[in-house]
Amino acid sequence: MSTVQPNYLFLNTIQAAGADVSVSEGILKIGNSSTGNITPGAKIKNIQNVYQKTGAAAVNQVVTAVLPASTTPGSNYAFQITQQNSSGEFVSYYISYEATSATTSVAHAALKSVIDALVAAGSLSVTIGGASPNLTITGTSANPIVTGEALENMTSVGVTTTGNEAVGLGSDLIAAGITGISAQPVAATVYSLFLVNYYNEAEPLNAQGRTVQAQTYVYYDSASGVVAAFETELADKITNIGASATADVDAGNAVSVEKI
Repeated sequence: MSTVQPNYLFLNTIQAAGADVSVSEGILKIGNSSTGNITPGAKIKNIQNVYQKTGAAAVNQVVTAVLPASTTPGSNYAFQITQQNSSGEFVSYYISYEATSATTSVAHAALKSVIDALVAAGSLSVTIGGASPNLTITGTSANPIVTGEALENMTSVGVTTTGNEAVGLGSDLIAAGITGISAQPVAATVYSLFLVNYYNEAEPLNAQGRTVQAQTYVYYDSASGVVAAFETELADKITNIGASATADVDAGNAVSVEKI
């Protein structure tokens, strides 16, 4: 048995009713060109497993820090901000101000200035907003996730908009050097993914067949209005590929699709 490099297949548009997907004589085809075959020209002998990962655009998380209606001179007002840095480490910053008056707006401006300084220094990747007594700390497209925790005398500090990192964003795939066998990723497109692990019977060498282990990453445009039909049809064709069994295909090959 030998192992081949994975294929990458991009569908920047999807046909209605799952028409991108067909199976015949053990050959599973995805897309409309000859290069769209999941195993170009080869019959699938056995599919091990299929994983599905749903793509998502980045959403900036928002933390709202709320000061009391009036501050007490001599009291400290503090909270903590945590964010992952460019090295992948989670770092936390202590944001504090000792009140010199009962004016909440002064404390609000002072706390904002501390965060502004951290942003200017490259320590945090956030934007700051909110009118006193609310201070909003929002993640950025470069780093959408930020969290906060109240430490001293704050009315509340917590996530008010839940964010997420981009999953399957075309620009990230391009930056990672991933290219398609029948299309290329589009920078602004969000792609979902089917990862198919399978064996096939390759061309004979010296009159002996070879069983080849392979993978195909099937990326498809998550924004398409017919995604559900495509997902259903692909899962069905993969699960029932043994239904068109020949001598080169294992009949009754049951395959489940697992979310990752």
